[in-house]
Amino acid sequence: MLNFLDYLGNKVVGRYKTMEANIRNRSNSFYDSFLDLLEETVKTILVNENVAFNRSTCGEILREKEVSKFFLEKIKLPSTTYSKILDHIKKINKHKHHNENYLSLEKVISYMEIYYSFLLPYYKYKNVDMPSFDKEYFTKIYGVTLKKSDELDNVSQKLDDLIFATSAKLVDYEARISDLENKSTPKENPNRLNEKEALDSFLKSAKKSYRYLGNKKDFRRKKGWTILSLLLLFIMDIVASIVTTFVYKIYTTFTFLENIYFIFGVMMLTYVIIAKIKYDSGTLAKYSIYKYQQDKYGLYVPKKEKTSFKVFRIIALICPFCNIIVVWYNFSNFPSCITASVIELLFLGSIFFSYLMTTSFFKGYSLIYLEGNNLVEDKETTLVFDPLVKKFFHLEDFQKKVPHLFD
Repeated sequence: MLNFLDYLGNKVVGRYKTMEANIRNRSNSFYDSFLDLLEETVKTILVNENVAFNRSTCGEILREKEVSKFFLEKIKLPSTTYSKILDHIKKINKHKHHNENYLSLEKVISYMEIYYSFLLPYYKYKNVDMPSFDKEYFTKIYGVTLKKSDELDNVSQKLDDLIFATSAKLVDYEARISDLENKSTPKENPNRLNEKEALDSFLKSAKKSYRYLGNKKDFRRKKGWTILSLLLLFIMDIVASIVTTFVYKIYTTFTFLENIYFIFGVMMLTYVIIAKIKYDSGTLAKYSIYKYQQDKYGLYVPKKEKTSFKVFRIIALICPFCNIIVVWYNFSNFPSCITASVIELLFLGSIFFSYLMTTSFFKGYSLIYLEGNNLVEDKETTLVFDPLVKKFFHLEDFQKKVPHLFD
C-alpha cells in the first residue's frame, strides 16, 4: 500500500484500499474507484489549503479558475500533468458509457503513475517525503485475487491443514484452561475435548456462509452491471429473432434454440437479482450457475458450471452462425442480409458479455464465514477464511485488517 497517503487522512486511504482491491481482482470497477480516489484527494488538498470550490465532481472542480490557479501557480504542478489528469477523467467517463470489461496492467500502471505525478508537487510544497513510484508493486498485485480463486475447490484440504497449523495455538489455550481448572478443582474433566477434536467439532457444527469480496458499493455496482448485461442479452435475443425471421420468412430451428437460451438467461437474472452480499453456503449452491458439493464439514464447495447452462450456452453460441448461413443461402436482398448478420453477431457478443459478467459476479463469493460455539473458549465465535492468504481470522481482526470491505 502507498503508506504516504496517511498524510491525507483516512478517507483517502479508504478510497485507495477499495481501488487496490479492484486491481487485485482485475475488476473494471478500478476505473470508478480510481476516480473516487482522485476526487477525494483533490477535495482533501483543497480543504486543507483553504481553497474554495463550488462544484461536486472531480473534473468540474479541477476546471474551476481558483482551483487550477492553486495547482498550477502555487504548488507548481506541471500543466502537462494537469492536462493528463483531466484526460484520464474523460477516459473514465467514456469507459462508463462503453462498459469496458477488461482491466489491463498497462492501464493500471498508467493511471497510478499519473496519480503519483499529481501528488508529488503537493508533497514537495508541504515538505513531506514521498518515495519513488513503484511500478513493480502494482505489477505484483495485479489480478492476484483471480489467480487464487481456484483454491476454493480444495477448501476441505485447507481446513485439514488449518487444524494442524493451529494446533500449537490451541494447545496453549488448552494449557491455560487446564491451569484454571486445576486451581478450582483437583480433578480434571475426562470429557473435555482435545484441541483437534474441538476445532473439528467447531468446523462441522458451525453455520457456513459465503461473503462477497468487496464492500456494499462494489457489490451493488457489480450486481447492477451483471443485470444490465443479462437485459442486453434479452433485447438482442428478441431483436435477432424478429429480424432473422423477417428476412428468411420462416421461424428457423436455430432461432428456436436461441430463444430457449432466453429461459436460462431469465434464471441467471433471477439468481443475480436475489443475490445478497452474504449467502448461506447451501442457499448460494441453490441459486448459482455453479454446481456445488458438500465437503466433510458440511460446506458447499463450488466445482464447475451446471451442465444445463453450459450445454445450452454452447448451442446458443453456434446458432447465430447457422442463422447467418441460412440467411445468405436464401438470399433475398443485400441490405436485409447484412442487417440480419450484424444483429446475429451482436446477439453472439451479448451471450459472451453476459456470461463473463455472471461468472465474474458469482466468483466474487470467496470469503467463507464460520459461525458457532468455540468449545475451547466456550463462546460464540465467527471465523473468516481469506482465500488470498489461505488463513482463518477472527471476524473482528479481519475487519481491522481489511476495513475497506466493510465501508
